[in-house]
Amino acid sequence: MSYRRIFNPPKHHLERASLPAGIHDPRMLTSEDTRQNEVKKQGLPNQHSSEQRRKSHILRRISSTSFCFAAAFPKLASKSYPGVTFTLAVALFAVGLIVGFYSGLIGTGGNVLLIPALDILFTYLGIPEAEMVKFIIAQSLFVTMFTGVTVSFRQYRAGNFFLKEMLLTAVPGTVTAYFVTEIIRNGNWYEKRSFDIVFLALLIVLALRLFLSNARKASLIDARPGQWLFPFVGLLTGVATSLSGLGGGVVLIPAFTDLMKMPIKSASSISIGVVAVLAVPISLSYLLADISAAETQVLPWQIGYISLGVILPLILGIFATAPLGVKAGHKANPRTLMIIFGGVVSVLCLKLVYGLWIA
Repeated sequence: MSYRRIFNPPKHHLERASLPAGIHDPRMLTSEDTRQNEVKKQGLPNQHSSEQRRKSHILRRISSTSFCFAAAFPKLASKSYPGVTFTLAVALFAVGLIVGFYSGLIGTGGNVLLIPALDILFTYLGIPEAEMVKFIIAQSLFVTMFTGVTVSFRQYRAGNFFLKEMLLTAVPGTVTAYFVTEIIRNGNWYEKRSFDIVFLALLIVLALRLFLSNARKASLIDARPGQWLFPFVGLLTGVATSLSGLGGGVVLIPAFTDLMKMPIKSASSISIGVVAVLAVPISLSYLLADISAAETQVLPWQIGYISLGVILPLILGIFATAPLGVKAGHKANPRTLMIIFGGVVSVLCLKLVYGLWIA
């Protein structure tokens, strides 16, 4: 056989070589087989196969996360922590799945759902109200630290990362966040009722900001805010973060978009980076706290006020479903997202009002 025949085979050989598996005659091809064959020969993108690969990747992500969770927590069932069982760890993993999907879907911090869930958990475990606020804020911001770093890294890879503005805001914010956290941690003045009032007020601000933003025109992209405003906003954000556990986006995004006239994409990117930085000193303060009293040693794998037995299933659940929420949010109708957000905030506000002034 000549080299010409090897490298330039007859046309009918090429047609047979490119046929799908199990088909040996071009006349046996259906219309779908013909389309797939043309896609293969011309090197065109195959939307059907790419959709299958995407779904397969999502299923592998969830299954691998579930496997890691099952491997990490088998010993919880045999431990004698008060009220903490393997079933409860599975429930925390489910909460993480919901929080991650909601966070990606709506585009706001998942702590709006996480904090009420932690409130219910610690009430069930019988943690004293004097210590409950510290446990809630500690777990919430420790989770935020990991999720914030992950999202900021994605923003960096997408070219939507603003290091200078983030540091100008975050560095002053870490000072106020740390000192307010130390004042809360070393005293019992910040009771559960005060925490609920702060949380309710910030929820109302968040709801009003999101609903009113639809009526406003988009900010100019070339607007250049004064750099002196970044440290000032950071100082206020540090106080709000340490008092509420929400992460600070409630203060940052309105300040960036309304006061400083920044585009929403830039504001969101800077906000999530600042939140991740602010969560570090607050988490370290609670992590390194010396709590030797018996009534505060109630959670599994507890270091300071932070429990790895609570944190790990939450983080695994959030990481598993947050990308799904982002993809669903891109396809969803904005009005539908507003209805979902409004429903969630309304239910949480009613719950807080009932607990504060009716029950």
